[in-house]
Parts: sequence; structure tokens; C-alpha cells
Amino acid sequence: LLDHIKKFPNQLSGGQKQRVAIARTLIENKPIVLLDEPFSSLDIKTRIEMQELAFKLLENRTVLLITHDPHEASRICNNIFLFEDKILTSIEPLPPPFPKKINDKKFINFQLSLLKKLRA
Repeated sequence: LLDHIKKFPNQLSGGQKQRVAIARTLIENKPIVLLDEPFSSLDIKTRIEMQELAFKLLENRTVLLITHDPHEASRICNNIFLFEDKILTSIEPLPPPFPKKINDKKFINFQLSLLKKLRA
């Protein structure tokens, strides 16, 4: 984003605006952080990098991440809840460490099982 430091917010792309919003959240030292679809408009490479950065910088805080992405939830969440038809169901996540490596077979299988639950 350094190349865009002189730009106004309306001159930034959606992904750039989202990265600025994530950066603003990460620099605040709040004990509880709400992230509502924080990586959704990012390309896959940037999304993975931002997930890892956010995980690292928010490690000792309580973070509520709202996402519709089973890959994201499987990769970085140590508690997963599925909210459907006004019912909240706890899903047993993979054990630490997090974030999961994207080529980890257990992670890939867990992601597929979570996707099946979402499609059911």
C-alpha cells in the first residue's frame, strides 16, 4: 500500500480499502476484535498472507471472525460455529498449531467435511 499513500479512500480499489481496514484493526490494541469477512475481497495470495499476519498479530486476543469461507475457518480458527436457521452448532476444529499449512492433508480433509456440512 506504500505506493498509494497519497491517495484518498475513494481512489483505492476494494482490496486496497480492505487491507487498510485490516491494518487499522491490527494496530489497535484491543483485547477483543471483531473481523467480519476481513479477507473476502483479496486475491488468494494476499488473502493467505493477510490471514497469517492477522493470526500472528492477534494471537493473544479474543477474535470473533465471521466468514462464509470453510477454507478460512478451517485454516485459522480454533473454535468453529455454524450458524444456520437461527441455530448455532459447534464444530470440532483441528488441533493446533494454527494457521494450518494449505497443503496439509488433514486440513484439506477437514475443509471438505466442513463444506459438506454447509451444503447439507
